[in-house]
Amino acid sequence: MKDWIRLFLALFGLFQASFAFSAEIHPDLKTDFADATSVWVIFKDKHLETDTAKAAAQAELRQWVTSRASVRRAIRGDASSISRERDLRVEPINMAEILRTGVRYRATSRWFNAISVDATKEQLVRISLMPQVSRLEPVWKAGIRRDVEVIKAGITSVFPAVRGASSINYGNSGPQLQQVNVIAAHNAGYDGMGVVIGLMDVGFYKHHESLVTRTLLNEWDFVFNDGDVERNMSDPNDYSDWHGTATWSVAGGFKDGVLVGAAYNATFLLAKTEDLRSETPVEEDYWVAGLEWMEANGADVVSSSLGYLYFDGGVGNHTYSQLDGKTVKTSVAANIAASLGVVVCNSIGNNGSGAHTLSPPADALYIISCGAVSNDGVLADFSSRGPTYDGRIKPEVCSQGVGDWLATETRPGQSYGTGNGTSFSCPIIAGAAALVIQAHPYWTPQMVRETLMATASSNAAPDNNYGWGIINVMAAINYSFSAVADWNLFH
Repeated sequence: MKDWIRLFLALFGLFQASFAFSAEIHPDLKTDFADATSVWVIFKDKHLETDTAKAAAQAELRQWVTSRASVRRAIRGDASSISRERDLRVEPINMAEILRTGVRYRATSRWFNAISVDATKEQLVRISLMPQVSRLEPVWKAGIRRDVEVIKAGITSVFPAVRGASSINYGNSGPQLQQVNVIAAHNAGYDGMGVVIGLMDVGFYKHHESLVTRTLLNEWDFVFNDGDVERNMSDPNDYSDWHGTATWSVAGGFKDGVLVGAAYNATFLLAKTEDLRSETPVEEDYWVAGLEWMEANGADVVSSSLGYLYFDGGVGNHTYSQLDGKTVKTSVAANIAASLGVVVCNSIGNNGSGAHTLSPPADALYIISCGAVSNDGVLADFSSRGPTYDGRIKPEVCSQGVGDWLATETRPGQSYGTGNGTSFSCPIIAGAAALVIQAHPYWTPQMVRETLMATASSNAAPDNNYGWGIINVMAAINYSFSAVADWNLFH
């Protein structure tokens, strides 16, 4: 190691102010500047000084944002928030300079004009001195606690079969859909047709009998950087696709007489954003990249059963003061997606019954955070609670998250079971949101969010346990807006 680097590292944190850094350094990196640190490298600009650079960036952008996404933005997005420059690619020259240091690439964010990498101390020193770098921030590594998300596989009968007027035999899915009045919506002709739902998870067993017949628009594995979200059984590093299989089936699976998802005729986008190769399986950079990709590919609804609160060894845990809906990167990204016309649904978390135990991005401003109840409406003891740091009620709404009927990833793909967790209440609510959008294609995410909250079971007296209560999707579809929206629902 060169002497100047050794000296620099020895003094780092004590005398940082005395060095001519180009980049601002996040406080957590000042005390935890370890080898193989995962960091966001945020750039100052996108280098659009010349007409040639602008033309190249705009040409690439036309390939990135699909026509479907452009139409959704036009009819449901907030015109004041739609920034084409924000969508532009991260400048390739900037990325190349970072990668030349030998760092390991992880993901890219257009919205934050950033690249995330695994870097050594020496590499971080070099990067921090680059004039094009604005800031270095840690990549949070954490996931919703899985100890309560237990799936019991191989079960063949739990509830009596439920048959709707539409002649669908709901099998064991009936009770969880009846609770939120989805079967009535199906009978009225709403099944998700024409709506695109994006799911972000650990991986998806696409060949399960309840999923193989569903319409898949696109898929991407952000962990292994390839176009297949299913587990590669020959790769010992590719550990699991059980959780994504379960959440997808609850949102939109279909096997008559066995399992029916809330929006079974929707079209799906699948993103693998959770890495199970470490003790802390979820990482925010993959989540942000996945959300940007889903928005650009035309998602109307995103269902995410992931969260970020506890980290490796407890270092860098988010503080309650950061849960204000506009600080944590995943929450900021969720806000941006909502402003572009995407209904973002996220599990509130499984951190127990204490106050303000929610996990970002459930604290985001304009998303639907989802709590869990039993089929008889009792709040699950593991379901996290609000309020957010700035005093907003969380969750927004609830649905069944105890004993949910779902598909399991057991090969060859004919296995079912039950699961507990807010991970399974979230896709029910996301599916319900898709039915509302099918009924009202011009409703904005804020309107969909309001109607689900205003027609839920506890709408007259919302609290930080149930939020506005258990949703009623038919009531939401039939909801009439007043001339002036009830903006209290958004604060």
